[in-house]
Amino acid sequence: MALRTLYLVRHAEYDHADPRSPFVGKGLKRLGRKQARLTAARLARSGVRFARCYTSTFLRAVQTAEILAAGIPGLRVRRVFDLHESAGPTEISLARTARTGLSRKEIEWRKASQRQIRRVYEMFFRAPGRGVRTEILVTHGNLIRCLVNKVLGIPLDQWAVMGTHNCGITVVEVRSSKRPVLVTYNDTGHLPASLLTVPAA
Repeated sequence: MALRTLYLVRHAEYDHADPRSPFVGKGLKRLGRKQARLTAARLARSGVRFARCYTSTFLRAVQTAEILAAGIPGLRVRRVFDLHESAGPTEISLARTARTGLSRKEIEWRKASQRQIRRVYEMFFRAPGRGVRTEILVTHGNLIRCLVNKVLGIPLDQWAVMGTHNCGITVVEVRSSKRPVLVTYNDTGHLPASLLTVPAA
């Protein structure tokens, strides 16, 4: 049986006051580092052998992935640009721009997000050729929500009514010739209430 299990981990809490661009800077806060260390401990205790950790290129995700790698023996990290934050796609056309209140530029950005989500889905949400493989994807809240919508077969724009915590864990199983299965969404059992944060993006 060919099986790929994906652990989607949202990055830890970061410094929103950091003046650097979110596409480059905005590193983790002390609280975020605690979240990431507890997440690493949770995954290490699971007994699961992770083949690799893939991370967004945004600093907050890279730093989260590095903390996970430090806490999980043998875990290697690889950066993948397309795992960056999504704008949150919407099922609207340019002809409806005026009615939605979105600018043409924002609509194009959201359409680009739809293409990004499709690329990530095609890259990771497929069974391996053979054997069993488990991987970690350290990415962002909007992208995780959209990918879950795609797994469930519901419109991508439903991402906006789903919550996701920093360092929440979402698990998806992908078997050959079958649709992916959502096993767990936004699991935060490894984080005490004092470390639960849900910023906007």
